[in-house]
Amino acid sequence: MGYIAISLGTRTVTFRGIIGGFKPPRVRSAMPEIERSASGNTIVRGAVTELPHLWEFQSVLSKPDWLILEAIAFDYDERRRNFQDFKMLLTDTFFEHIERAPRTRATAPAPLNQVTTIGDSISYYAQFYALFAKMPEAVQTGRLSNSEECVVVSVILEEDVEKVSPT
Repeated sequence: MGYIAISLGTRTVTFRGIIGGFKPPRVRSAMPEIERSASGNTIVRGAVTELPHLWEFQSVLSKPDWLILEAIAFDYDERRRNFQDFKMLLTDTFFEHIERAPRTRATAPAPLNQVTTIGDSISYYAQFYALFAKMPEAVQTGRLSNSEECVVVSVILEEDVEKVSPT
Protein backbone atom coordinates (compact mmCIF):
# COMPACT_ATOMS: atom_id res chain seq x y z
CA MET A 1 0.00 0.00 0.00
CA GLY A 2 1.32 3.43 -0.92
CA TYR A 3 1.42 6.75 0.85
CA ILE A 4 1.51 10.48 0.30
CA ALA A 5 3.98 12.42 2.46
CA ILE A 6 4.37 16.18 2.69
CA SER A 7 7.35 17.93 4.24
CA LEU A 8 8.14 21.53 5.07
CA GLY A 9 11.32 22.40 6.91
CA THR A 10 11.98 19.65 9.46
CA ARG A 11 8.36 18.47 9.68
CA THR A 12 6.84 15.59 7.72
CA VAL A 13 3.40 14.00 7.83
CA THR A 14 2.51 10.79 6.02
CA PHE A 15 -0.98 9.88 4.79
CA ARG A 16 -1.18 6.09 4.52
CA GLY A 17 -4.89 5.50 4.11
CA ILE A 18 -7.05 7.47 1.71
CA ILE A 19 -10.76 7.42 2.58
CA GLY A 20 -13.59 7.09 0.12
CA GLY A 21 -14.00 5.63 -3.32
CA PHE A 22 -11.37 4.40 -5.71
CA LYS A 23 -10.72 7.81 -7.29
CA PRO A 24 -6.97 8.31 -7.66
CA PRO A 25 -5.76 11.00 -5.28
CA ARG A 26 -3.67 12.64 -8.05
CA VAL A 27 -5.38 14.12 -11.11
CA ARG A 28 -4.66 16.91 -13.57
CA SER A 29 -6.02 20.25 -12.38
CA ALA A 30 -7.74 21.00 -15.69
CA MET A 31 -8.14 19.36 -19.06
CA PRO A 32 -8.34 21.04 -22.48
CA GLU A 33 -11.78 21.59 -23.97
CA ILE A 34 -12.51 19.92 -27.29
CA GLU A 35 -14.99 21.54 -29.69
CA ARG A 36 -15.90 21.26 -33.36
CA SER A 37 -15.93 24.13 -35.82
CA ALA A 38 -18.83 24.71 -38.21
CA SER A 39 -16.86 22.81 -40.87
CA GLY A 40 -16.23 19.86 -38.52
CA ASN A 41 -12.60 20.57 -37.65
CA THR A 42 -11.41 19.78 -34.13
CA ILE A 43 -10.64 22.80 -31.95
CA VAL A 44 -8.71 22.23 -28.72
CA ARG A 45 -8.71 25.05 -26.16
CA GLY A 46 -6.55 25.03 -23.07
CA ALA A 47 -3.04 25.40 -21.74
CA VAL A 48 -0.19 24.39 -24.02
CA THR A 49 2.04 23.74 -21.02
CA GLU A 50 1.99 20.69 -18.75
CA LEU A 51 -0.97 20.93 -16.41
CA PRO A 52 -0.21 20.73 -12.68
CA HIS A 53 -1.31 17.73 -10.63
CA LEU A 54 -3.99 18.11 -7.98
CA TRP A 55 -4.31 15.91 -4.89
CA GLU A 56 -7.68 16.01 -3.13
CA PHE A 57 -8.30 13.39 -0.47
CA GLN A 58 -9.38 12.58 3.06
CA SER A 59 -7.25 10.52 5.41
CA VAL A 60 -7.23 9.39 9.04
CA LEU A 61 -4.35 10.78 11.11
CA SER A 62 -3.38 10.11 14.70
CA LYS A 63 -3.73 13.20 16.88
CA PRO A 64 0.10 13.70 16.99
CA ASP A 65 0.22 13.55 13.17
CA TRP A 66 -2.71 15.98 12.95
CA LEU A 67 -0.74 18.41 15.14
CA ILE A 68 2.27 18.05 12.82
CA LEU A 69 0.02 18.79 9.83
CA GLU A 70 -1.34 21.85 11.64
CA ALA A 71 2.23 23.01 12.34
CA ILE A 72 3.13 22.53 8.66
CA ALA A 73 0.07 24.57 7.64
CA PHE A 74 0.96 27.33 10.11
CA ASP A 75 4.59 27.43 8.90
CA TYR A 76 3.43 27.35 5.26
CA ASP A 77 1.11 30.34 5.78
CA GLU A 78 3.70 32.28 7.77
CA ARG A 79 6.35 31.73 5.08
CA ARG A 80 3.87 32.73 2.35
CA ARG A 81 2.97 35.96 4.16
CA ASN A 82 6.67 36.80 4.68
CA PHE A 83 7.60 36.14 1.02
CA GLN A 84 9.76 33.14 1.94
CA ASP A 85 9.95 29.78 0.14
CA PHE A 86 6.74 28.02 1.23
CA LYS A 87 6.44 25.15 -1.22
CA MET A 88 6.30 21.68 0.32
CA LEU A 89 7.97 18.47 -0.82
CA LEU A 90 5.32 15.88 -1.69
CA THR A 91 6.10 12.21 -2.26
CA ASP A 92 3.34 10.19 -3.95
CA THR A 93 3.67 6.40 -3.89
CA PHE A 94 0.01 5.66 -4.61
CA PHE A 95 0.26 6.23 -8.37
CA GLU A 96 3.30 6.25 -10.60
CA HIS A 97 4.14 9.32 -12.65
CA ILE A 98 4.36 8.54 -16.38
CA GLU A 99 6.23 10.70 -18.88
CA ARG A 100 8.61 10.50 -21.79
CA ALA A 101 12.24 9.79 -20.90
CA PRO A 102 14.32 11.36 -19.43
CA ARG A 103 12.85 11.89 -15.94
CA THR A 104 11.79 15.45 -15.07
CA ARG A 105 11.28 14.81 -11.34
CA ALA A 106 13.07 13.10 -8.47
CA THR A 107 11.99 9.58 -7.59
CA ALA A 108 10.52 8.57 -4.25
CA PRO A 109 13.03 7.38 -1.63
CA ALA A 110 14.30 3.79 -1.74
CA PRO A 111 13.02 1.13 -1.95
CA LEU A 112 10.31 2.79 -4.08
CA ASN A 113 12.73 4.52 -6.45
CA GLN A 114 12.59 2.10 -9.39
CA VAL A 115 11.97 3.46 -12.88
CA THR A 116 10.09 1.25 -15.36
CA THR A 117 10.46 1.67 -19.12
CA ILE A 118 7.25 1.49 -21.16
CA GLY A 119 8.29 1.92 -24.81
CA ASP A 120 9.58 5.48 -25.10
CA SER A 121 7.95 6.44 -21.78
CA ILE A 122 8.95 5.83 -18.17
CA SER A 123 6.96 5.23 -15.00
CA TYR A 124 8.05 5.91 -11.41
CA TYR A 125 6.89 7.07 -7.99
CA ALA A 126 7.76 10.76 -7.97
CA GLN A 127 8.39 13.71 -5.72
CA PHE A 128 6.71 17.04 -6.41
CA TYR A 129 6.76 20.56 -4.99
CA ALA A 130 3.24 21.31 -3.80
CA LEU A 131 1.13 24.13 -2.40
CA PHE A 132 -2.03 24.01 -0.32
CA ALA A 133 -4.94 24.73 -2.70
CA LYS A 134 -6.99 24.89 0.50
CA MET A 135 -5.67 24.71 4.04
CA PRO A 136 -6.09 21.26 5.70
CA GLU A 137 -9.34 20.81 7.54
CA ALA A 138 -10.41 18.48 10.35
CA VAL A 139 -13.60 16.80 9.17
CA GLN A 140 -14.23 14.49 12.12
CA THR A 141 -12.55 13.32 15.32
CA GLY A 142 -12.75 9.93 16.95
CA ARG A 143 -10.80 7.02 18.35
CA LEU A 144 -9.02 4.15 16.65
CA SER A 145 -9.55 0.55 17.75
CA ASN A 146 -6.60 0.90 20.17
CA SER A 147 -8.35 3.92 21.78
CA GLU A 148 -5.84 6.35 20.25
CA GLU A 149 -7.37 9.71 19.32
CA CYS A 150 -7.61 10.30 15.58
CA VAL A 151 -8.70 13.00 13.16
CA VAL A 152 -10.20 12.62 9.68
CA VAL A 153 -8.60 15.36 7.59
CA SER A 154 -9.45 16.85 4.22
CA VAL A 155 -6.42 17.91 2.15
CA ILE A 156 -6.18 19.66 -1.22
CA LEU A 157 -2.72 20.20 -2.72
CA GLU A 158 -1.65 21.54 -6.12
CA GLU A 159 1.66 20.96 -7.83
CA ASP A 160 3.99 23.97 -8.05
CA VAL A 161 5.47 24.94 -11.43
CA GLU A 162 8.99 24.19 -10.14
CA LYS A 163 9.93 20.52 -10.38
CA VAL A 164 11.98 18.51 -7.87
CA SER A 165 15.15 18.06 -9.89
CA PRO A 166 16.13 14.47 -10.71
CA THR A 167 19.60 13.66 -9.39
